[in-house]
Amino acid sequence: MANLPLMEWLPGLRRLDAKFVGQPLTGDVDLIIVHSGALGAHVARYLHDPADDRYVSAHVSWDSWEGPPYQQVSLAHEAMHAGGSRFRGQGGLNGRSYGIELPGPASALERPDIQRVQLRAVVRLMCTAAPTITTITAHQWIDRRKRDPGPGVPAAWFDGLELEVVWRPCRD
Repeated sequence: MANLPLMEWLPGLRRLDAKFVGQPLTGDVDLIIVHSGALGAHVARYLHDPADDRYVSAHVSWDSWEGPPYQQVSLAHEAMHAGGSRFRGQGGLNGRSYGIELPGPASALERPDIQRVQLRAVVRLMCTAAPTITTITAHQWIDRRKRDPGPGVPAAWFDGLELEVVWRPCRD
């Protein structure tokens, strides 16, 4: 039996429900995948907007780095953020990971000090909610077609969080 998250909704985050939510999680979450939207600002509103029919969602996203993070999918459900991607030879990533969608492009960050603090705080909350999380990775690692979150979000941002950080581009 899976270890369910200790909480479904992260404290201190605003809620803006995503338009697409996956199935209830049936296994342990051991991975966080960080994405950076090509749309730039308003990522949270895009993932919420029913007028756009692309089947995507994330557990947490931002509309802008200056604004607050939004939780859009319960931690007890899949977010539709990893598709057919694979990590270390395994698929089914939506069922074993939490997705974070940053406003992009991350290479154009204006206040990295603030952005680093916000992102680390969300990752800490996710790890508290799901102590089975062991690894954080960049979207570019799981899908060779992707290049996000890019150089604006360096692996060093996650130093000291007691997670394995897999941050270089996909090679296989």
